Amino acid sequence: HELKPIPGAMLFLSYAHALFPNVGLATSSSAYTQQGLFKQLSLEYYFDAVTTGDDVHAPKPNPEAYTRTAAELNVPPSDTIVIEDTDVGICAARSAGCRPIGITTSQTAAALYTAGAEQVAHNYTDLARIVFGALHVQALSPLSFLPSSTKA
Repeated sequence: HELKPIPGAMLFLSYAHALFPNVGLATSSSAYTQQGLFKQLSLEYYFDAVTTGDDVHAPKPNPEAYTRTAAELNVPPSDTIVIEDTDVGICAARSAGCRPIGITTSQTAAALYTAGAEQVAHNYTDLARIVFGALHVQALSPLSFLPSSTKA
């Protein structure tokens, strides 16, 4: 069956890939599942490093997936922003020394904050405002990531 991305997710990934020097994925899914999803949604372009559940000794909330991905990107965990939709993922990111931001695609904001999220977004437009906030994001659209003073 055909999977469809969450509204706004692909545009968010496009901008993250363009604006950040490194974008990684740390997933609890198997490599088989991850590769199938990447192929179906053409995601390989967006990620510079991928860690799957097959690559780690212990699943989230163990921080290994995040520390491994950060190491593969040659970035200290403290210099990473992690987008997570589960409390165990938030705990793993926090334990790894990363800066976790929650998104409520699978759990409530309260659960994500309780787990240690620094901020929580309710959708990808909110997430863009949080992550790309320095660019004065107004809405998730192709022009939304330009500084507001350059908009016509």
